[in-house]
Amino acid sequence: MITFEKREDPAFYYLRNLEALYNRGVCMITLAHIFKNDLAHPVEGISEDEKKTLGMTWHYDTAKHNCDLSAIGVAVAKRMLELGMVIDLTHSTPAARKNIFEITAQVNEERVKLFDWVPDPTNPRSKIKRFKHKRPLTFTHVGSQEIFMKHNHMEALQAYKFYDMDDFEIDQICETEGVIGIIPENFWLTGADKKISGEGIEPGDYRYGINYIIDTMISINSKTRKKDFSNIAIGTDFDGFADAPKDLYVPKQLGALVEAISKIPGITSGQVLAITSGNANRLLARGWGDKMDAVNIKPVTQVGTCEDDLTVKN
Repeated sequence: MITFEKREDPAFYYLRNLEALYNRGVCMITLAHIFKNDLAHPVEGISEDEKKTLGMTWHYDTAKHNCDLSAIGVAVAKRMLELGMVIDLTHSTPAARKNIFEITAQVNEERVKLFDWVPDPTNPRSKIKRFKHKRPLTFTHVGSQEIFMKHNHMEALQAYKFYDMDDFEIDQICETEGVIGIIPENFWLTGADKKISGEGIEPGDYRYGINYIIDTMISINSKTRKKDFSNIAIGTDFDGFADAPKDLYVPKQLGALVEAISKIPGITSGQVLAITSGNANRLLARGWGDKMDAVNIKPVTQVGTCEDDLTVKN
């Protein structure tokens, strides 16, 4: 007769599967998405117009749905940081995001006290201490609540702003030296798109989106600690489902976005490179295991990100 072992800890099987994924090379996990799962609740993740098309009736209620991470979610988040798997906060509730910031702060407080002995580059016969880096966090594809509210004052759509980041969350990403990917979808940037209209909103104004991406990058960067674009990246979401703007709905149009980024007043070529690749590489190098010795690295100052950092060079 076949028997199955039952574990008392409800997180046991999730952690076992998590480690299996890590061993297979998975580098990042988004803890929440469109529907509630055993780890976390979601915020709104589908625009009002898309919901109508799909026949979805659920709406995010801040009083009912702004839930903390579950006990399983807490265990998974802690283990991800220990192993070295990047936590993507996109789609999670503000309460769950706050939980993750607190968990990460505790883990990082201990990590920065640890060090490895590594060869001294100036003297091969000796070794020096290399302290552990912080584990970074990321929002892979979001916008700014400030920019969302600037464009949209419709009461019926206010709950959708919680998909985006507030100023506190921007600062917390800076605390972990993480990265914010800006989503190329007008609804999540502005609360409006080429199909949604309302008081003061003209759908025709939102057929194109690169200008709103640039506005969002500038706004979020102005609220970061260093204000040098070292926490900004491009957060694509080319899934064929979302209502992408006409000027950025397929990857081949990314060149136009990069050109627009290069025209941001005062931006340097190094900062453009950081937004398009350097910051993402740093996120993986710091957040995905402890793989710094396994890759060819160079100082990030050469690609315009954090001065005291390292990044991957392919």
